[in-house]
Amino acid sequence: MVPSDADHLECNKQLPMGCDRCRVSAPPICCNIDNPTKFTEFTSNLSKPPATPPRSRIPKYGRTQHDHTLLDALDGWREQTTATIYGWHHLNDMGPSIMMCNATIECIIDCAHHCMITSVPELKRETGWFDADQFGGEIIALIQSHTAPLPTSFVSTPLRLTASGTVNTALPSLFNTAPASPCPLPNTSAPKRKNRCGACGEEGHNGTFYFTSFLMTA
Repeated sequence: MVPSDADHLECNKQLPMGCDRCRVSAPPICCNIDNPTKFTEFTSNLSKPPATPPRSRIPKYGRTQHDHTLLDALDGWREQTTATIYGWHHLNDMGPSIMMCNATIECIIDCAHHCMITSVPELKRETGWFDADQFGGEIIALIQSHTAPLPTSFVSTPLRLTASGTVNTALPSLFNTAPASPCPLPNTSAPKRKNRCGACGEEGHNGTFYFTSFLMTA
């Protein structure tokens, strides 16, 4: 049975407008007839938050002993901090992830291996950790204490004792800024080879010239 527009009158004949439940009433506010400027007071003046800077790209690498040591230190820190702030019962029931999740720890290990986290803003940018402003300083201290030292291009040379027993602190000749004496030019004019006589062994003539001269003087 399809309802009609007069069903509310048949439902309650005692009221001139019929049944209040069955009567289709017009909405008091309609977008077609209402003024849109009345809603300007509900406009929000809050500006959009700035865009989050992108994270660094982590290249593939193999974890070292320093990385595993930092991982153990971060696990111990979040367990102790969870027990201190939320209590041991929350640590036993929910685990230390309520303080720092495993994905955040893995991100810290990866970035610390490549020396990408040296300050609290960098920690917040790379991990997106909500508690970075409050506990970021403690995490930075753990990173600086357990990460591998940066490689240096300088080579330390041990000091040597001289004959008198004192330490020779003279710098090597590599750092000597005194002008060096000019090298002598090589002698490109080689001495001319002289003929040597096969009969008498003296220089200046050969055996044929000596034999001819001997016949002429004989």
